[in-house]
Amino acid sequence: MTNHVFITFNRMKFFPILLLMVVFFMSSCSCEEEGEEEKDKNNDPAWVSEQFYKAYCDQNYQEAEKYCDRQSQETLRSMYEWESMAPKQKFKSVDSCDQYEEHAYCYCSYEDDAEENQIEKLLLRKMKGDVWKVHFEKGNHYEGEDESPLYSKKVFKLRNAPDSLAEIDYLITEDAKEVTEHFVKVFNDEDFVVGFFKEFGMYSIDENAEKKYSYSDNYESRKHYSAWTLSQTYQFDVNDVLTGYEGKADVFEEENSYILFHLITVAFNEVFGKPYNSEEVEDEKWFQYEELRWFLKGYNEELIIHNDRSAIQVYLRQAY
Repeated sequence: MTNHVFITFNRMKFFPILLLMVVFFMSSCSCEEEGEEEKDKNNDPAWVSEQFYKAYCDQNYQEAEKYCDRQSQETLRSMYEWESMAPKQKFKSVDSCDQYEEHAYCYCSYEDDAEENQIEKLLLRKMKGDVWKVHFEKGNHYEGEDESPLYSKKVFKLRNAPDSLAEIDYLITEDAKEVTEHFVKVFNDEDFVVGFFKEFGMYSIDENAEKKYSYSDNYESRKHYSAWTLSQTYQFDVNDVLTGYEGKADVFEEENSYILFHLITVAFNEVFGKPYNSEEVEDEKWFQYEELRWFLKGYNEELIIHNDRSAIQVYLRQAY
């Protein structure tokens, strides 16, 4: 005798399950489409500027961070406490954008706390995947200028700078050679990358550097030369990762500031190419200028040399 098993399909019982599956499928497709749409919008510097500035004017700094590069995120975090006490601004519009290969400037209109219309010239950078990110340096613009120094082609002559260099003493030349060779060795080292280099490799970079203070993670070194004293600070965070470098040569006589600035710049040019803000500078007249800038390791780092006549300052910092 054969036993037959019959399965009865109850359409009414399975209909709610089927309906839920359809709703879930449709919502997941919708989310993917929204994700793709959001991704596409991040390829538009005007849209990114609008999202950033709306959040910034409303003092929603955590939201604004989403549209910034790493360096600007840190800038915003440092502003949380004191900026939140200031009156809010009112975002109005992104008026226009000037777009270049690696960066863009967007002009954002807003109304300040006095209800007066203002315009912010916002710098954006093209990152991996053609995604645009705001580079925000509030309070770090050139004096009297309305744009970030990063990418700026502007260069400033030192007031009353000499027309030519004085005859350079042999000892100064040898001292300058030692300093520039050290700079080039450090900045050209493929492992010495801001945001990645770890503290344990410090002595391969500068065997004289050491931690001076128990409350600081920085390494410092100091050396005296015939015409200046060189102080160096290698800045590390609590995770022992390099966050920046600062070198300062305090010169004993002003004329030596021009000489050292010129010799360091010539050495940097040979290795890193011409500064990106040097279009208007004659090669033999580097000493007449206040500040020159290079991008290193792609656009990941910015190298800066600055002359204030009493000291030559060299900085290496994140540029992303």
